[in-house]
Amino acid sequence: MIVNLQGRAGEGSIENGVGMAKTAVVIVNHGTTDLTEAIEGLHQLYKELKHHLPEEVTLYSAIANDVVLDYVRQDINRKVRTGTDAVSIPVLSQELRQEFITSTMSVREACERAVEDQPERILIFPTIMIYGPMYDKMLREVHEATDDKVHDVRIMPPVLNPDSLESSNRAATLIEKALKIHKNDRYILIGYETDHAMRPMYHHLREAFLEKGLDGVHVVCLEDREGLSMVAADLRKVQYSGTIVIQPLATNTNGHVLEEDSGDAKTVAEMFRRFGFQVKETHKGLACYPEYRKGLIRSVMKELKR
Repeated sequence: MIVNLQGRAGEGSIENGVGMAKTAVVIVNHGTTDLTEAIEGLHQLYKELKHHLPEEVTLYSAIANDVVLDYVRQDINRKVRTGTDAVSIPVLSQELRQEFITSTMSVREACERAVEDQPERILIFPTIMIYGPMYDKMLREVHEATDDKVHDVRIMPPVLNPDSLESSNRAATLIEKALKIHKNDRYILIGYETDHAMRPMYHHLREAFLEKGLDGVHVVCLEDREGLSMVAADLRKVQYSGTIVIQPLATNTNGHVLEEDSGDAKTVAEMFRRFGFQVKETHKGLACYPEYRKGLIRSVMKELKR
């Protein structure tokens, strides 16, 4: 379901550029606490999307998580946490510094900046995986910044939309292509829970992988210890002796993802090592993979044509 705060959808088409409503797109990322990765990677989706958008569309980038926003707005010449290591961030060039600063707006600030450009419509495109407090916070900030100021404000649903089971199939396809998953591979995708009602969405995603013949891809939450134990039991049953890849089910960062939002991959990895399995863990979100970004960009372009 697309949240439409005001008015009706624009009637123009980007295919020929004729009669197209002046449009602003705000892409809402979760962000990353790793400034090095942020500088090098957090803007990749922004840059690639900007390359595809027509001239009539203005693009803004926002970070939804206040914790991440606080990290990136502090003095960049300091030591920051990057997973388990503390590193020193080098001095940025003036060009990179300016680009970095302009891409660290809150959702409210990005929307206010968009409103100043007087668009006829604003499209909010979150890369958030599921509904929950972060998505709700985004809705409030969009409403506060745009209410009675823009004729048409549309907010796209999360990547996994409980109102559309088809979203699970799309997400599974994106993940399959992004990670280059083969039928003999074994992956455990670690999601996070904001509400127990979201757990069925992970079940639907798992079923989508099964329909593709990828029975080695499991989707579980860190809190779902029973589910994790069942995965281990299944692997033992087939006497699996290869490497299991632990991958956070996060879409909105090109580097280290916050443990509370991706599930603690280290905890899961250690659990499976105790079960006797070989494990490879990663702390990178799905948006670090070019194929996944391409899929997100296609979603934006499709919505712009409506």
